[in-house]
Parts: sequence; structure tokens; C-alpha cells
Amino acid sequence: MLGTGNVPSGGILPRRVETLRLYGTLPLSGYCEVTLGRVDEDRYSADFRLWADDGSVAADATGVEFAHVPAESAEERFAHRLLQAAWEPAEPLAPRPATGGWLLLAEEGRESFAAALREALGTHHAAVSIATLTGEDGTAPLPVKSDAGQALQAVVYLPAPGAAPRPDDRARQQVARVVATARALCGAPDEGTPPRLWIVTDAAQHVRPGDQPDLGQTGLRGLVRVLSYAPRTPARCAGHRCAHAGRGCGDRTAVVPR
Repeated sequence: MLGTGNVPSGGILPRRVETLRLYGTLPLSGYCEVTLGRVDEDRYSADFRLWADDGSVAADATGVEFAHVPAESAEERFAHRLLQAAWEPAEPLAPRPATGGWLLLAEEGRESFAAALREALGTHHAAVSIATLTGEDGTAPLPVKSDAGQALQAVVYLPAPGAAPRPDDRARQQVARVVATARALCGAPDEGTPPRLWIVTDAAQHVRPGDQPDLGQTGLRGLVRVLSYAPRTPARCAGHRCAHAGRGCGDRTAVVPR
């Protein structure tokens, strides 16, 4: 005789097994006896005995605990699958001393920003070189020395905004360019830690209410998250403010000046 009470919507999932005994190879078919031991609100406990077709006991599982998981709406399930960044206010970071050269890789349309950034870095006595990248350059070769002949301390990539006749093509080219740059930095013959790679995006992330993110640059932020965990690739992402480009970011993988 079988009977049941009111079963709430959702699922019942196992949480732990107190004891498991195997007496041989588990059969592909057989019989299972379940003895319900305890019911406590949304938690359940039961014992299981598994028989083979020939009547021999194949396994015992005692003290198996289950818990009821409430049903979720489609909106709740979708929200749980999204990775959301948590932005926290922080004090302005102290400038780091310049111990090497800085190379600015500026795409077309970012020349004025690159010039302003060079001026800001110059106040910290950094030797700055600027290389302008065009759409025909593809993933241009990366020099490993600055114009002053110093070893590079940092490489700053300044991508153009995603607004273009083919923003998807530009986004793919920018991601490929960052990958080639990171590969060149990691393959540099110099020993020790390679130069830090900065990607300075513009409105690539929704931070405050009313922000309109540039979807053409969001792929760069995701790529930086991956590169920041790769060996010998100290990549960081910064927002569009040249005053912060000469400052460290501690253990943060992204900084967004506001």
C-alpha cells in the first residue's frame, strides 16, 4: 500500500550519507527498499537497502538525509546564473614610483587621450612612448623597450569606442589584439615579472544607476578577468580617467574612477 501527503513544489535533494556498505558489484537491475526514518519540516532521513535480482543484498545506505529545495521562477533561475560585479568605494590610490618605461598603445581616436595620459605619467617621472594602432595593423608587433631604451614597467592599451559600422568586428579585433599583446609580454626574453598590462576602457561597465555601458568593450573586461589569473600575466582594467593610470590597484583586478 502506498500513500502520500501534500508534497510542496520544488525538489528534494540528498545532503549527506551517514553509512554506506557495498557487498559486491552493484547490479544493473534489482529492488530497493526505502525506510523513512525522520521528517523535520523541510528535512528528511531514510535508510536504503538494495537487492539484486537473485535476492542477494548488494548495498545498504543508512542515515541518508534529504532537504527540500523550494521551486524557483524562471526569473529567479536566470538571475542566479548571472555574474555580477560588486563595486565598493575606495580611497584614492597613492602613486607608484616610475621604475621603467611606459608604452601606450592607442587606437585611432584615442590620440588626444594618449597625449593627456603621457603628460599625467610625466609628472611621476615616467618615460612614456606612444604607438598609434590603426585598423589595418591587426595585432601589430609589440616593442619590449620604450623609446628611452628602458625596460617596460607597464603597457597601456587604449581601445577605441565600440561605436562603428561593424562594432562586432572591432570587438573581435580588440580582444585578439589584447591576447597577442599579453602573449608578447609573457614571451619577452627579460627575466622576472613581465610589464603590467593595463586596458583603459570607456564606459564598458555599468557601475552607477544611469550608466550606459559600451557593449563593444565589455568583452575586453571579461578577457582581463581571465588574464589576471594566468601565470606571468599581471593584467588590470581601468576606467577612463588618466589621473589613475599611474597608480597601483593593490589586489583589485579593476578600478573605475568616478
